[in-house]
Amino acid sequence: MGKNIEQFYLSDLSIPSDETDDCCKDIEDECNILVSEVDLMSVSLLNTKQQLAYSKIVNAVISRNLGYFFIDGPSGIRKTFLYRAILATIRMHKLITLITAIATSGVAASFLSNGRIAHLWFKIPIDVENKICCNVSKQSGLAKLLKLAALIIWDETSMARRQSIEALDELLKDVMYINLLFGGKVAVFGEKIKLTENMRAMHDPAFSNFLLSVGNGTEQQISPKTIRILKVMLFSYNKNINPLQKLITFVFPNFNDYNEDPLSMMNRAILTPKNDNVDHINEILMEEFLGDEHIYNNIDETADTSQQSQYEDFLNSLSAPGLPPHKLLLKETAPLLCFAT
Repeated sequence: MGKNIEQFYLSDLSIPSDETDDCCKDIEDECNILVSEVDLMSVSLLNTKQQLAYSKIVNAVISRNLGYFFIDGPSGIRKTFLYRAILATIRMHKLITLITAIATSGVAASFLSNGRIAHLWFKIPIDVENKICCNVSKQSGLAKLLKLAALIIWDETSMARRQSIEALDELLKDVMYINLLFGGKVAVFGEKIKLTENMRAMHDPAFSNFLLSVGNGTEQQISPKTIRILKVMLFSYNKNINPLQKLITFVFPNFNDYNEDPLSMMNRAILTPKNDNVDHINEILMEEFLGDEHIYNNIDETADTSQQSQYEDFLNSLSAPGLPPHKLLLKETAPLLCFAT
């Protein structure tokens, strides 16, 4: 409540005062974030549209002006790359930022330094009703952090409920004691800044243009809500050839090359919507790598040892989304994709 315990003569001990915001752990964590050289260099690698968005957002923050921006564009236009460039610049000015990511997992948040799920950052209730409130006390460390924050980036807002964004708006107004949108903070969602250049597919302009036309709804439809896939994206069917093996051979033609140069595999991937298919394809690919196979099993012990024999097989059958399978097969030459959450 803004008072010191020594004022009440409850203890003979000298207790250090906690009057400064520097003692708040959330603020201390944000201030101690190291800006990497890679993020600083990314500013010079922005394309024209990214540079426009970068300049508008950074200028709004540095000049302490109001600003509400919405970064719009399909997957591949490197929104995260832009965010990291903005954050690096703002943090070099010793200003505090808040970064959140709405996703079904923490993967989207993990791509940004100190990124977190919005429900965790702003204490937004999971059960969304017509009117909800963020569970943040004005005396909490998080409230102090919100007061100091110069920029708030909320990634993937299209996946958030309207009530969640409105709850953040009310929270910031309450914390800042001001009736301005988002408490007068610069927030990266709002006025559209549309990015259109697909950086992941920049070396394949036909595919890039196809993605943009689909995303913009301008691709010709052959029937309601149905489009035709480009022929160059399809394999002709041959009943004498296993289609999955044909796909694997097309994407990964020579595994011996990858053993000598692992980086050449970075631009190659097989995508599938089901986890079972992912595990099946991984097993096939793992056999192609050279070297001895190593098997790692997850921990399958029950809290009550008397139930071990009853539940061990059940625990081994579980395959939780976002986690490796119970039996993980690895080889020394096989690449691994790791996410920090």
